[in-house]
Amino acid sequence: MMLLLVLPIGALLNAIALLLLTKLSIPFSLLSTVLANLVLWLIFFISVKPYLKLKKLNMYPRSALGCIGIISIIILGCTFLYGGIHTLLPTFHYDSLTNWNIRSKVSYFRAELVFENHGGFIEKPYYPVLYHALQVTAMQFVPGWHDGVASGIHFLLSLSLILLCYKLLRERGYQSALVTMALLLGLPLMAMHTGQGYADLPLVLYAATSLLFFQRSDLLLSGILVTACVWTKAEGLFFCFVPWLLMVLWQARRISYAVIWTLVVSLLWPAFLLMNGYSLTPHGTSDTGIIFSLSAFSSYLSALFLSGSFGMFWYAVIPFFTVLVFQRRFSPTLLWGLLSFVGYSAVYLCTSNSEYLILGQSFDRQMLLPAALIIVSFSSLFSEDDTVVLR
Repeated sequence: MMLLLVLPIGALLNAIALLLLTKLSIPFSLLSTVLANLVLWLIFFISVKPYLKLKKLNMYPRSALGCIGIISIIILGCTFLYGGIHTLLPTFHYDSLTNWNIRSKVSYFRAELVFENHGGFIEKPYYPVLYHALQVTAMQFVPGWHDGVASGIHFLLSLSLILLCYKLLRERGYQSALVTMALLLGLPLMAMHTGQGYADLPLVLYAATSLLFFQRSDLLLSGILVTACVWTKAEGLFFCFVPWLLMVLWQARRISYAVIWTLVVSLLWPAFLLMNGYSLTPHGTSDTGIIFSLSAFSSYLSALFLSGSFGMFWYAVIPFFTVLVFQRRFSPTLLWGLLSFVGYSAVYLCTSNSEYLILGQSFDRQMLLPAALIIVSFSSLFSEDDTVVLR
């Protein structure tokens, strides 16, 4: 498991390292980025080593695959094939050309993380930097800028998190893990994102893996991964860190070292934004102005149930919740998915962001987060032997 954690945790430390280099006016180079990362890894190990205890995975013996298990393998195989092929293609997504890969490319040639729009080429230059920093560091090992390398390093990050999710789910049973991963990656829009180009996929996978570690009481690893959410996208602060903290306090009812570590490292990013006069939200104050539109509500229902981005998922959620209510089964881990769902719904129904919902922009991508978290929560309540207990 440690091997699978290297890149996900390394991406977080790398983002902090490159931000420090930028603030210290030290140009990016192979030497400076490697040394900065080594220093951050040393600090990381010192800060977590006394408290980090990896639990041994209790692997179930392999059982014969049923029809659902075979279908799950086919879905996962097709998804990985699609993602691998499309990762090698040049950048073509609109948001990648204006928000993501373009900012990484400018940062690479400027040898620093950029926080200006550079004549309108970068639409949101104050986005969190994990996505960009990872690409910039990968470029230090190759001559010039290569889109395939930029997308490829994120494909490896996604692959690491996907395999980590599977290994954690494997504790609940072989076929149960396959079905859960197929449901997660088989969401039509999620499968499309495996081709890279957006930060939504790493955000969702970091959050899902964090939730799985929380379910097995590995609070420090859960906190480290939710911290990575904050450094990946602006939504990570509001829809990952805050719900995670509420979930932890509800269940643990105390502030542990893991919570303190998560608070400190997560809040470094918003503290940097506020000290430099940048907005915490993608569109500034317009994200918090209250506006309600009936046409937005119609688009909201259409996006969830008719557009095809989620397949049958939201139709299936209703009967599953009904079963939980009748059986009086509830877990604190459902809180994260529910809070993020309510939060995103409020943002797109009650603020100026409704225009993006009506135009069919961004809403579907961002609702992947609550969908993934709900799938992971359900998987713990409906495991193969139905004996999973959340601690």
